Amino acid sequence: MTTKTTPTALPAGIYVRISLDKHDGAGVERQEEMCRKLAAEHGLEVSRVYSDNSISAYSGKDRPGFINLLADVKARKIGAVLSFAPDRISRNVGEYELFKATLKNTHCRLIYVNGGEQALDDPNADLISTMLSGVSQWESAIKSTRVAAAFAQHRSRGDYPTKPNRLFGYTRSGEPHPTEAALVRDAATRILAG
Repeated sequence: MTTKTTPTALPAGIYVRISLDKHDGAGVERQEEMCRKLAAEHGLEVSRVYSDNSISAYSGKDRPGFINLLADVKARKIGAVLSFAPDRISRNVGEYELFKATLKNTHCRLIYVNGGEQALDDPNADLISTMLSGVSQWESAIKSTRVAAAFAQHRSRGDYPTKPNRLFGYTRSGEPHPTEAALVRDAATRILAG
């Protein structure tokens, strides 16, 4: 999936994304660091980092960093996009195809830390990237189905919700919180009373 390097006078933009950040931005920081190293290897100046921290690329939620990236590509403010891997850009085949078409139409380069430079005008490379995008979409759909089934099973058993963060009203072990539980009971009583 590599192509010959075409020099560009326009600066590069880095796109970083992670679906669930459990470490105060460490995931996107690692991605940015690797992308900056890649930019230096390609002799590219980075003008902006577009970041979507703790935002899924599969759920369909708005991603402000991605929206700004596309706007700057369309406005020809950047001549190359660097990212860690294709699934950081999108986990939706349709969205990924539109993204590639936008880059191709503006002659913007696409370079990955894992995957190298994407040859946007090569039909074989295009096919492979589309297939990989499909695999990412499939993987997210399978995970979503598996997680939903696990939550349904927990609900049917009456188990304490298994979330990474402590829920208000409960301790981390799932017991009622000594002070918060009373507030939850009071709120529920008021809601039920209208």
